[in-house]
Amino acid sequence: MREAIKAAEEFVKKRFINDTTGHDWQHMDRVRRLSLLIYQTEQTGDPELIELIALLHDLSDSKLNGTKKAGEAVLSEWLESNVKNEEIREKIKRDVSSISFSEGLREGLSPEAAIVQDADRLDALGAIGIARAFAYGSHKGHPIYLPKDDSAPSTFTHFYDKLLLLKTLMNTRTGKRLAEERHQFILLFLEQFKKDMME
Repeated sequence: MREAIKAAEEFVKKRFINDTTGHDWQHMDRVRRLSLLIYQTEQTGDPELIELIALLHDLSDSKLNGTKKAGEAVLSEWLESNVKNEEIREKIKRDVSSISFSEGLREGLSPEAAIVQDADRLDALGAIGIARAFAYGSHKGHPIYLPKDDSAPSTFTHFYDKLLLLKTLMNTRTGKRLAEERHQFILLFLEQFKKDMME
């Protein structure tokens, strides 16, 4: 499994090193490190599988591949080349597909997927989460902020549509604990943001 982890690291780093959507190599690596941090406390699941799933968790994401089908093909091809055991390949596919906020599962997750999902959501919170939100908003062509009577999407509304919900969607005790501080930081940021807008 260590060989597959090393291969995944190299593949994902090369593929996402220049990403500007907030889903870059550094994001994948932070999710890996957060996942292993959660595992150290929770002691559930297979740590090597957790690490591998964390590295691959965005590989099939439709946002980064144009379509979900195209992303799934990229993941399947990589797994065929790097993971010999078919049962493990299928587990990784299931777990990766269950992690996403928009397309993933809210319940019935494996222990490994539950940990990686928490880690992925933690990286959407706090200071890093704020930076990633504005990077993704820019990528999508969304304005930073729009007046309250404008129903078009903006990065500001993304905080209310998604990011402020994440604290309540954590699976593990460790994830919930780590999410609280990051959630509070976002609330402070939004409070200051609204003051600075002088509305």
